[in-house]
Amino acid sequence: MLSDKEKDGNLPGSINDTINLVDKPAIASGRLTRCRMGDFLKQDIENPVVLPLYPSSQHHTNYPLKNLKMYQTMEFPFYSFDTAAVKAMKTIATIGSEVPVVVFEIPRNLDSLKLHWSRWMPYYKECTDIRLLNDDNLAKIDDGSLFTLLPCEQIPAQKHTIDPDTFYEIYSKAFIPKIEIKQPRDMNKKEAKAPCVIKVPVSQGGTGVNIVTTDREILEYEECVAKRDWKGELIYQELLTDIVADRGIQAYLRKDGSVHLGCTYVPSFNDSGKWSGAIYYSTQEVDPTSLRLIRFCQPALKKLRDMGYFGYVSFDVIETRSSELFLLDINPRLGGSNQHMSMMDGMADKGFPVSMYEESLKLTITVKELISRADFWNNSKDSVVIVLAAQATENDTLLTAISLFAKNKDHLLSAQNDVFGYFRD
Repeated sequence: MLSDKEKDGNLPGSINDTINLVDKPAIASGRLTRCRMGDFLKQDIENPVVLPLYPSSQHHTNYPLKNLKMYQTMEFPFYSFDTAAVKAMKTIATIGSEVPVVVFEIPRNLDSLKLHWSRWMPYYKECTDIRLLNDDNLAKIDDGSLFTLLPCEQIPAQKHTIDPDTFYEIYSKAFIPKIEIKQPRDMNKKEAKAPCVIKVPVSQGGTGVNIVTTDREILEYEECVAKRDWKGELIYQELLTDIVADRGIQAYLRKDGSVHLGCTYVPSFNDSGKWSGAIYYSTQEVDPTSLRLIRFCQPALKKLRDMGYFGYVSFDVIETRSSELFLLDINPRLGGSNQHMSMMDGMADKGFPVSMYEESLKLTITVKELISRADFWNNSKDSVVIVLAAQATENDTLLTAISLFAKNKDHLLSAQNDVFGYFRD
């Protein structure tokens, strides 16, 4: 069990400890790895409200949040109530108190999940203000208070924390070439030749970035995105071939330009190329790799701030054999693994500094069985499993978001097989 002090997050290191974009002092201990998610938003927004749901495209008929004309996204597969529920649960678990969360529906099995979170999650504090998405609740939100994953034309522009037109611009991959930072070389359509990388500027679902190895594959991908009704331009980039490391780094950019640092992580992808999770390492001090990456990304942070953005942001950076860094992607939003990262220091304090985050395991047991097995495992094993979200689908599988913490990488990989095999039995 966690102490009240641990649950409150009152541990050494203030979340006000920051790195400045200009002065570049050493980063103090206040990081995204030791927090409740809402604590950062409350520093910049008087009455923040979080909408952890993506709007869907105009072609999705059975979904209540859409962009019909503006802010188009290539979306495949379509969002569902189940995928939305997973995003909502993860946020409810880690947001803390005093920051409302807007959802389509109250998550099923929420009481069982809350009990599980209170037993095992560091810094947990119950979110007691969960609101259904409707016109009345939107009208009650102060102007400039709604922190969203993407702009949505169905929500009044003045409700967004960031001007929605600007938000859409910086969310697009077409924004990255406007930053004076080392990145793969862009090509126009006429000069694009395989091998290369083709990107849809705004996309969801893991199909928006494609590596093509033949000129024929270029045509096939162009035809594929056209069939999915993407009518905008595509981005063609050189394919870097001497890569030795692929890393992500997360941060929180404040209105004043200062930066709260998360940590680096190694992303993982499933067989279809979709991001499915990552491995993380917690250190008491900022590790040199994180410091190097965040300083490399400072031109991007400054550009985001100049555009009026503040909030959570993650960067994808690759390193070549010659030690050069290249910026691949920017995600100015509450990311898929921010919730996992917020627990890392608390779990490291308990002896579990290495962790793994995975999504959509498609388990065939019930939500209550999953929670029960996780609780049993945590009481009897030397690794800890935290179920951030679990949603039963119509095909009798679970969509999940699960954090696994262990003592070292070897033990983590061993526990991964044991834990998820145990869950699937």
